[in-house]
Amino acid sequence: MKKALLFFGALVCAALVGILVRQEYFYHPEITLTEPLADLISNDLPGWDCEELELASSPEMRERTEDILNFEEAIYRRYTQGDRQISVYVAYWKPKQMPVRLVEAHTPDICWVRNGWQRMDAEEGVDLQAGQEELFPAEYRTYTHPKAGSDLTYVYYWHTVGESIYVNRVVGEWDRLDPIKTIFKYGLNQMQEQFFVRISSNMPFGDVFEADPGMHMLIQELADLTLAPPPEAIQAEMPQSST
Repeated sequence: MKKALLFFGALVCAALVGILVRQEYFYHPEITLTEPLADLISNDLPGWDCEELELASSPEMRERTEDILNFEEAIYRRYTQGDRQISVYVAYWKPKQMPVRLVEAHTPDICWVRNGWQRMDAEEGVDLQAGQEELFPAEYRTYTHPKAGSDLTYVYYWHTVGESIYVNRVVGEWDRLDPIKTIFKYGLNQMQEQFFVRISSNMPFGDVFEADPGMHMLIQELADLTLAPPPEAIQAEMPQSST
């Protein structure tokens, strides 16, 4: 029995080594981002003022944050219209730049909560659209922070891997089995390019993305960038008619 277990363990290790070697030297995922993020997401939306935001309050903290996140590039902007403020954060990782599980570790449920935010409400797999185009299901959250008193921050976020959406269903926790799960779920696809998109608002979203021309323009640009599933993925999810 012991020899059988050792043999099985050796086979598993050999398979993993084979996957890693192929992933490193023979697997070359497609890169779809060919222009800077700053050029693809408008900073001049009709009816909105735009402000570029820093990821951290000091150059030292910004450098440390960028080292931890290890993204290829990112944008962080705040759009203001009267009393409403909507912030957009988009980060991008090239193929083979970051494992899926490490990008997932910096979603608001984990990163924000560890930095003093309290999650008040959560809804998984929210259906949104850009015009008539379906988006990947969004994760919806509301948060509050001690410094904000009773004010809530409303959040949608997405983590895309290649042409699919990734969601850690162990909400708000670090899933210790996630490294194994991602190998079985994505195989080599976990080394495709990745995007993380977060939209936050100081007011409930309502129908702002459909009713407001500027926000409609923004969500369409995000859809074109990464939030709209490829047609073949939508077709695969449609029920097949029986004859």
